[in-house]
Amino acid sequence: MPSDQRLISNNLLILFIFLIFSGLGCGSSQGPSSSIMEPPPVDPVNINALNIPDGPQNFLLSVGGGYHPKGSQVVLEKNLKIVHELASDYQRDPEFSYYLFGAGRKETDVDGQVLTPSSSEEEELLSALFKSPTASMCTYRHNELGDILNGSANKKNIQDIIHHVATKSIDPMNDKFRFYFSGHGSPKNPEDKNETFEENIMALWMNDNSMDVQEFTRSLDELPSDMQTQVVMVQCYSGGFAQINYEGGIKKNSLSSHNRCGFFSQLSFLPAAGCTPDVTQREEYSTYFFSAYRGEDEKGNPVNADYNRDGKITSNEAHAYTVIYENSIDIPVTTSSELLRDQDFDFSDLAKNISLQELWNEMSPSEKAITQGLTKKLGISINNSWTSDALLQEKNKVHIEKHAPSEENYNTILEQFLPLREELQSYFQSKHEFFKSAPSAISFGPSLAYAPQESVKIAMIDLRNHPSFEKFKNLKQELDTAADEEDMWLKLERKWLRLIFLVNTKLSERKLEESTNITLKEKYLNLKTCEETSFF
Repeated sequence: MPSDQRLISNNLLILFIFLIFSGLGCGSSQGPSSSIMEPPPVDPVNINALNIPDGPQNFLLSVGGGYHPKGSQVVLEKNLKIVHELASDYQRDPEFSYYLFGAGRKETDVDGQVLTPSSSEEEELLSALFKSPTASMCTYRHNELGDILNGSANKKNIQDIIHHVATKSIDPMNDKFRFYFSGHGSPKNPEDKNETFEENIMALWMNDNSMDVQEFTRSLDELPSDMQTQVVMVQCYSGGFAQINYEGGIKKNSLSSHNRCGFFSQLSFLPAAGCTPDVTQREEYSTYFFSAYRGEDEKGNPVNADYNRDGKITSNEAHAYTVIYENSIDIPVTTSSELLRDQDFDFSDLAKNISLQELWNEMSPSEKAITQGLTKKLGISINNSWTSDALLQEKNKVHIEKHAPSEENYNTILEQFLPLREELQSYFQSKHEFFKSAPSAISFGPSLAYAPQESVKIAMIDLRNHPSFEKFKNLKQELDTAADEEDMWLKLERKWLRLIFLVNTKLSERKLEESTNITLKEKYLNLKTCEETSFF
């Protein structure tokens, strides 16, 4: 197992179960069966209608939505709206900006999942009998992106637009291309225990249009090698797309000569935060990254991410702001940090002996901001002799002292809750027609929103009168409380890991300086230069 994966100490199965019950899981490309509705066909882009005037241009392609209506949460739609608003604020010509989402433009095509809050205690508990409680309480609609859309979020449309930009670029030394993806992702083979996370995918509309990192890299390769390209990807397992660093997107190949870089919400082997049908729950990478560019958060509070005080915001600064303030399970990474991690440098001696204080003078303003911000949130002082090893030991100590009892309590409650839930599911499946299609494994189930209302009312009365109702209600409340405690720990642990990863990146930089690999050094410098430019 790679060393980075060993750093992740929490049990991923527990994390998965927690995400399912909290309704915040990002989901994989292995979408649910279309028992509610068949997804509509893709909406192709009319390439001939895409106008590109002469001269240096800044091109933008934003892609969002899910692989199916049940995986196309409205928070993904909101992210595209935010990108469009910021592009306008930064005076980007709309003729050079392209937007793809879900099913596309046809208003009769359903591609948005919206949370419908429970109206009663019985309805909420009834929905908890489904495999995904949040998904059970959702309604569906067509996206509300209107005229900004060019078509649906499928592989061919992405490839066609990138190809179109490549053929129309006149001044590649000055042209820029920006790509943003707000959707779902997964490993190529999520059921394979030997998965290497080197063929991760973007899950695109209708599921069979998924695009892996190698296909994406080949599309980017069509762009002139001098054209600066910057990608921002916030899906689960998005860090796998840092392989755009290599020819063909394959890590064992030589380094790519293309001028491109990227920012990713999560490591290649972990799910990310953020995919929710509840737009009031926006705790994910995009929220913070774009707030840094806006200069205020979504509540209107001022944000200052200009860490080098040059009067402008760049993507490395927006990324740093996100690393500091995003309160989620994400461990955001960049193409430059992943390039160093790929080298698997042995810095074990440095990890024991070089402290944060010693690294401080080698840090950029953004890195200093991350260090100050995270140490403050973790309640530790930079002035102490925190080495990478010491930070990891302290994290593990916190885990043993604070998290272990919380995890044990959560598991104890879960062991009581799941059998009772299964018992009630069997009862309702035998007695109520709309429960019969519910799958037996943890996955998306049918939606209460599509069940006959009279049937739902009868089922709620039946649940209230069931002899296990009070026990089920109490266990559900206890599980919710325990899940909140688990959530707090997971987010705290990820803050520790973000700081440890930064320190290890700085130690890897020291090893890079000792290297005789000139090509690697030049690539790293080029990545850092690209990352220090604006997305807009």
